Parts: sequence; C-alpha cells; structure tokens
Amino acid sequence: MAAGRRPKFARSANGRGRSRSPCYATASEIIREGLRLVEEREERRKLKLQALEIQKGFDSGRAEDVGDMFKRLKRGGRKRLTAKNGR
Repeated sequence: MAAGRRPKFARSANGRGRSRSPCYATASEIIREGLRLVEEREERRKLKLQALEIQKGFDSGRAEDVGDMFKRLKRGGRKRLTAKNGR
C-alpha cells in the first residue's frame, strides 16, 4: 500500500465514500474493534497456556505419598543445627 493511502474499509468507514459495512461508522471504531480482537486473542492464548501447564502436571505421573518425609527433614535439620551450635 502506498504511503498516505488508507485501506478501503477505513476510507469508507470515515465518510469518504459509501460504507460497505454498516458496523463501523468511524475509523476509531475500527481501531477499537481491532484492539478488542487482539485482547480476546491474548486472553485465549493465556487460557491455552494455563491448560497446557495443567496438562503437564497430569502427564508428569501419579503423585507419590510423602509419608514421614517432613518429619525426617525436620529431624535432620535439628541435628545439623544442634551440631552447628555445639549443644
């Protein structure tokens, strides 16, 4: 497109010709609609990424029972702390 020339839909939408689309009365309406569509696309992309992350979690396998893991970690930490402090 040559510099300074507007696309046909913008020319017709802003009153410089017969409007082919009754949906847009002004060029600013076209811009707003375009921005709305970009926002919708970004929202869909974000939702797809969230779904992918959830699916990755499902695909990673069954969660394992940790049993007394936290008790063992605390006990080990207390032993190291006691040894460090010399008690």
